[in-house]
Amino acid sequence: MAFTLFLSSQRKRIEQIIQALLLLVVVVFITLFLLFLIAKRNTNVCVENLRRIGQAIAMYREEHDGGYPLESTWRNALFPQTLQGCPSAAPVADYPGLDKKVGKITGYGYNFALTQRLRQADIPYPHTTICVCDSAQGFPILILLNPYTYTHNVPRKIEMGWKRHSGGGNYLFCDGHVTWLTEEKIHQAKDEWDGNDGEQPSFLTRKVAPHSH
Repeated sequence: MAFTLFLSSQRKRIEQIIQALLLLVVVVFITLFLLFLIAKRNTNVCVENLRRIGQAIAMYREEHDGGYPLESTWRNALFPQTLQGCPSAAPVADYPGLDKKVGKITGYGYNFALTQRLRQADIPYPHTTICVCDSAQGFPILILLNPYTYTHNVPRKIEMGWKRHSGGGNYLFCDGHVTWLTEEKIHQAKDEWDGNDGEQPSFLTRKVAPHSH
């Protein structure tokens, strides 16, 4: 009799443990699903934000003989009151002193190569030339041999914005289209002869130049 009661109590305990584990699995699944939906929404909002930024840049070019805004003024030049930054970007509060500098357009970087007073006609391949993309709190992308080098004052506290959307980032190109890419898809300059080949996405604005002999 006592043994039967013991087995019955053990069976109830096992059932309770199984029920608790099943509940935990359901909670984890729902949490992951909600996080996925939030991430998907943020990615879509980011894409729309970049499209609107692209439209604002196109309007700017129409009013400035085809020229692109300078890095130092591009946010203020693009009607910042109507544009928003990436919803997945790290809070500006994490970067003290940058609030006034980045305004509302946070989490995006502007291609530094476009600040050299370039005009749209000067860019041979607008469809493969990156204009604005996910970056560390809107700092300009400094075009060196590594396109992911940033000009900012907190090198050990950089948010890898180009990985914030499921391991990739959203990129606005000079022709106005926006697409999601991983870092590996972007052309990485190797030497001073390197350039934009018109096929692979690039931060470089010049054509690939032949090597001198």
